Amino acid sequence: MTRTLVCLALCGTLLPRVASAQDMPPPWDPTLMITINAGLTSGGDLWELPPQPQFVIGNSALDTLHLGRVLRPGLVAGLGATYFFKPNFGLSGEVTYFGIAGEQRCRGPAVYQTDTLNANINQQACETANGTHVNTSVVGFLLGVTWRGSATARVQPLLRGMIGPGLIGNSYVKTTGTVFAPGICPIGCNVG
Repeated sequence: MTRTLVCLALCGTLLPRVASAQDMPPPWDPTLMITINAGLTSGGDLWELPPQPQFVIGNSALDTLHLGRVLRPGLVAGLGATYFFKPNFGLSGEVTYFGIAGEQRCRGPAVYQTDTLNANINQQACETANGTHVNTSVVGFLLGVTWRGSATARVQPLLRGMIGPGLIGNSYVKTTGTVFAPGICPIGCNVG
C-alpha cells in the first residue's frame, strides 16, 4: 500500500498542471496592414556594347558605333498590403511604380566613312542619339512573405521578401537618332 501511495504522489507531480485562465496568452487576431511607400532610384550605367558595325548606305564601307544606355534618377511610389495570418508571419502584395528613365549613348569612330549621297546618315543618327533622354517606367506587381519580430510591440520591424513581374513602358535597348537626308528623309526621320 505504501508503494502505491508513493507512486501516485510521484505520478501526480510529473503530470503537467492545468493552466488557469490567467496563465493563457491573450487571443491573437489576424491583422491587415496597409503600406504606402515613396523614394528615389539612383542612376548609373545600364549597359554598353563593344563597337558595332553599321553599313554606310551607298558604300561598301562600315562605320563602327559604340552604343550604351545610362539610367537616370527617378521616383518610386507604391501601395501594398500585408495580411498577418499568424502573429509573426504574413502574406504581402504590392503595386509599385519605378520611374527609371534612361539616356542613350552613342560614340562613333574618329572619322566616319564618306557618305555624301545620303548626308552622312550614320554620323547624324549617332550624334542626335547621344544624350537623348528616353522616358521609361516600370509598374511592378509584387507578391511575397513578411516576418515581424513582435505582433504586440508598439514598434514592429519587418523583414519582407517579394518577387513579381513588371510592365515596362519603353525599351531599354532600342537606340534611335534623327537624320535628315535630301532624297530619303528631307523633314527628318528617326532611325534605330
